[in-house]
Formats: sequence, structure tokens, C-alpha cells
Amino acid sequence: MKPRVAFFRAGLQLLLAEDDNINRSIKVKGGIYTAMAKEGRHLSSAPPYGYRKEGERKERGLVVEDREAKIVRLIFDACLQKIPLYKIREKACEIGFKRKGNMAIQRILKNPVYAGLLKVKTFKNYPGGLFPGAHEPIIDRVTWYEVQTKIKKSKKTKIKIDDNIPLRGILKCLCGKPPTGAASRGKSGRYYYYYKCASPGHNNISAIKAHQQFPGICKLMSIPERDKQLIRKKSNIRLEFEIKKNRKTVVTKKEQLEQVKEKLYAVEDKWIRNEINKDSYNRWYSTYNQSIIELEHSINHTNNNQNQAFDLLNKNLDLLTEMAYVYTSAGTLKKREFVKTVFDNNLYYKNGLYRTPTMLNLLSHNHLKMKRKGLLIYEKKAEFHKEIPLCGEDGSTNSRTAKNHYNHK
Repeated sequence: MKPRVAFFRAGLQLLLAEDDNINRSIKVKGGIYTAMAKEGRHLSSAPPYGYRKEGERKERGLVVEDREAKIVRLIFDACLQKIPLYKIREKACEIGFKRKGNMAIQRILKNPVYAGLLKVKTFKNYPGGLFPGAHEPIIDRVTWYEVQTKIKKSKKTKIKIDDNIPLRGILKCLCGKPPTGAASRGKSGRYYYYYKCASPGHNNISAIKAHQQFPGICKLMSIPERDKQLIRKKSNIRLEFEIKKNRKTVVTKKEQLEQVKEKLYAVEDKWIRNEINKDSYNRWYSTYNQSIIELEHSINHTNNNQNQAFDLLNKNLDLLTEMAYVYTSAGTLKKREFVKTVFDNNLYYKNGLYRTPTMLNLLSHNHLKMKRKGLLIYEKKAEFHKEIPLCGEDGSTNSRTAKNHYNHK
């Protein structure tokens, strides 16, 4: 055989083999797309945490593993409660979570499988995205989408949570900076916790004193019984009004949902009849599918809020008369949320006193008594700036710095 002929034949065989590999790959990808997008089957050999695999061949699918599913629900619930990821991991590990890796919790929170969805890649002219799976979901889709929204938000500065100094990162020095918190060793060898501003000559606050003062403030926040009954009455009226309003909103959203679905069906019909090209189909499919997901989420979220509103009111309203108990019995994370909510992230400390220019009106009725008892000075922004101007970067004080700080807020 001549060398040229042999070389040509070898090259032809390689091309045929490559063509066969390409065709095989296309068939495999097509089979995967059909199985996932149309049949809702999870194809990975390793099941996600919270599930196990059962069945054979096409009947093989995901089945909920009850013990692990409880941990998955805890992780999602904790995320919605704004608990830091490292704290979520600690809680999960306490009850049996054994997955390794720094991103183990994030991977669970981002996985659509737990909401009964499968993430499918685009294949040829067929669009990719999220498709309903045939398996049982562990959490509802509303919860999953809310968690995705929280994950996508811009990351804030991470603060290490310590039960000994729960106000670290929330309590502020009058320069506007949150003091750090740490233990300091005394002469006896015992450790005492302090909140300390990083700027030279600024606050060095005893955590023991600050923590002893705060329940006294909370006690004076408590509202009288007669005011509680008035709040209950007004709240019930307001809730009934909001529920009626929400019902109208749900009706409108459902009408919009049906209209979008009809548009999606029309696009699919045009695609089948070759009246639109691939790019147009993919663009409109993606737009309408996203609108459907958002409308369904909005409808479910509104319905859930209606069902929970009265229960939350009746469960928590009595606590308004025992605000000191609410604070002292709460865990560190809830204490932090309490302080941020009541004082709108504007709680300061100087000369042995808490100070704030902002406070919930409902809880500020005894602010003069708080001042007389040397616990908290609550004054509106103008008075607050006048009495205690904020510090500049160099430690000096001037009203312009204070004004700029609050304008920025």
C-alpha cells in the first residue's frame, strides 16, 4: 500500500471516529435533557443531602430521607431568620449534619432540588432553566426563592457573634463607628469584657455595666395593659383591611398569571409551526417563564402572609407588656435584631449612658423616666446633634460631621 493512501485512510478513520463520538455525545445530551426537563428525573448517581435513591432504571428516583430533611429545613429556616452561615453550620452539626467543606451550607441553600425543581442545561434549540422534578420537595418554592433573594443581596461586613458581647457591631461610639468587643484580663487574672472604639481616646465601655443597664430600659419600654387592648383592637381592624386588599391583589395576580401562561403557550405554538426562529423563542420563553415564577411566588407569599398575620398578632402582642423578659430571654441573634429594630441602628453610648436620636414611638413613652434614672437619653436628631456632636476622623467634634453622618444614614 502506498504511503499516501495509507495516510489518507488513517485520517478518514479518525474523522469517522470523531464524528461518531460527536453523534454519541449529542444523543446522550438529548437523553439527559428529555429525562430531566420532560420527565423530571434527577440523574446524578449521588443523591443530594436529604434524599436517597430508590428504584431501578427509569423508575429510579429521589426519596426524602426524614432525618436529613429536618436538618435541611432547619438550614433554610435559619437563613430566613438572618442567622450567619457559620452559626447555621454549628446548629446543623449539633443535630447530625456531617457534610464537609466550607461551602456545604451554601450549596444546600442554592440547590433547587429541595424546592422540587431541577436545573437543566440548554440543548440545541431547547431552552434551559428550572423545571419541575418528579421527586417530593423538602421545602416550598416560596421559601427557596426568598432564600435566593437573600443570598444575592450585597454582602455586609462579617461580624463574629459572641454571647458575652451581643451588642458588638450594633452599639456605636459617638464618632459613628461600632466599637469592637473583647475580653481584658484584670489584676486578679479574671477576664472582663469591654466594648472599645478603635479611635484613640474614644469609648471603652464595660460590657457588664452596659448589659445591666439595658434590661432597665426594656422594662420602661413595656406598654400598659390598657394600651395593649387598644393596639389589639386597632391591629385587628388594620389586618382585616389588609387581608381584603391582599385578596384583591391575589385575584389580579392570578389573572396576570393566566395571561402570561397564554402568551407562553402562543410562543410555543409558533415555535412548533416554525413561525419564529430559535433566538426569538428562547428570548420570549425565558421572559415569560421568569414572569410565571415571580407571579406564583407573589401569590403564594401573599396567601401565606394572610394566614399567619392574626396568629402572629395574638401570639406576640402580650409580650409588649414584658419587654425586659422579651430581651433577657432571647438568644444573642434575636437580641441584636431587637436593638436594631427598636433604635433603627442608632444606639450610642457615652459617659455611662445609652443615647439615641431614633426610637420606635410605641416604646418611647417613658423616655423621660429613662433619662432621670440614668439609663437612656432619647432626643430627636436636632437636639442630639446639639448636645453630643459626633467626632471627626481625628477625634475632634463638630456639628458638620454629625449632620453629614445622619444625612448619609
